[in-house]
Amino acid sequence: VEVWLEGEGVPAERIGRVDVLDTDGGGGVTRWFVESLQPFDAVVIRDSDGKTLLHGGLTVYEPTP
Repeated sequence: VEVWLEGEGVPAERIGRVDVLDTDGGGGVTRWFVESLQPFDAVVIRDSDGKTLLHGGLTVYEPTP
């Protein structure tokens, strides 16, 4: 499955792939960002055919100094 970030008016950003799931069906992906994620408001999980399997809201909190 592929993990994407989406938001209004910005191109979708592919975060990565989960190639192997654990015995409970879970998996994970990690990616570091230096730019703000503020424009994104959703995390989308898609299968290999591009079909949406999960679409969830995303709230981004900027770090405070």
